[in-house]
Amino acid sequence: MAAALATALLIVAALYVTPSFTPLYHGLSYLRISRAPFDFGTESALRFRMLGPLIGYVTGLRGLAFVFVPLAFLALFVAAAYLTYRGRDYPPIDALAMTSLLVFSGTAFIPLISPGYTDPLSYFFVFLAFAFPQRMLLCAACFALALLNHESNLVLLPALVLLVASRREAGWRSYVFAAVCLGAATLPLWITRYVVAQHVDVLYTADYYLNRSRILENLRNILPLIPLGAFLAFKLFWYFPAHVLMHSSSTEHRLLIGAIVGGVTMQLGVAVDVTRLFVLAFPAVLIGAERCRAKWGTLRFRRFTWRLVGYNFLILQYHMTAGGIDPLLPAPLVYLWRIVAG
Repeated sequence: MAAALATALLIVAALYVTPSFTPLYHGLSYLRISRAPFDFGTESALRFRMLGPLIGYVTGLRGLAFVFVPLAFLALFVAAAYLTYRGRDYPPIDALAMTSLLVFSGTAFIPLISPGYTDPLSYFFVFLAFAFPQRMLLCAACFALALLNHESNLVLLPALVLLVASRREAGWRSYVFAAVCLGAATLPLWITRYVVAQHVDVLYTADYYLNRSRILENLRNILPLIPLGAFLAFKLFWYFPAHVLMHSSSTEHRLLIGAIVGGVTMQLGVAVDVTRLFVLAFPAVLIGAERCRAKWGTLRFRRFTWRLVGYNFLILQYHMTAGGIDPLLPAPLVYLWRIVAG
C-alpha cells in the first residue's frame, strides 16, 4: 500500500510541476559514471559521489536508464515517511499530511525536473538517520550512506549529534557518544575520497569549494536571491519550524531546528542552486510539524496542515538559481500551451 500511495502522490506532484526526462549538467555526469564506475579514465568531476552511480551499475540501471535510480529512491523516501509516521501511531490521514509536507514541496518537485540528479538518495538516507536517532547503528549507517552520495550532507552533522544526544539521558556523555559514533560514520566518505584521489584528479574537491575568492564571488551572485530562493523550497510549510523557533518553550527543539537550517544555509558559500540547497532542511519542517501536532492536538493539526497544503498549491512553484528564477508550471498548462502554440 505504501508503494502505491507514494506512486500516486508523486504523480500528483509531477502534474503540478511538469517533470523533465532529459538529463542535463550533473545528471549527465552521473549517467556516464553509472556505465563504468571504476573506469577512472572517464568523467572525473563527480567521482567522489559514487553511491548513486554504483547502485545504477549493480542494478543494471546504467546510462540513460540511470534516471530511474533517483526516481526509485524518491518513491522510497515518500513511502518511508508515510510508514514511519504510521509506525508512530499517527492515524493514516495525519501520516499522509506529514508525507505531503515532503512530496508537495521542493523535496519532490526539484528531483522531478532534474533527471539523473541523485538528491533523492540523500533525502532517503537523511530521513532515516533523523527518524531513528535512538537506533545508533541504523542512524550512523544511513548518515554514512548519505555522505557517500553527496558530501554536502555533512552540514547536518551538528544537528544530528544534537538529536541523537537528546534521546539519551547521560548528560554530557550523550553528546560525546553521539559525536564519536557519527564522526565514525564519516570515515567511509574520507576513505572513498582518498582512494579515488589516488587514481584520478577530481574537480570538486575541498580546495575547489573552500576557496575564499570563490566563496565571496558566489555570495555576491546569490545574496539577493536567498530569501525568495529559500522560501520556494517549502513555501508555506516553513510555518512549522518558524512556529517552533518563535513559540516553543523547549530550547532543545529550537537549537535542533536552528542547527538544521543554519547548517543548510552554510552551503550558500559553495553552491548556487538556492532553492535546491534549502530543500535539505526538510528535517526541520518535519520536526516543526511534529511539535505543532504535540502542542495543538490531532484535530487542530490535521485541519491546519491540510489547509496549508491546499494554500501551498495556490503559490506557483519556482526554482531559484544564480541564473535567475525558473517557473515550474503545471503539466496540464504546459501541454495545453504546446497544443495551442502548435
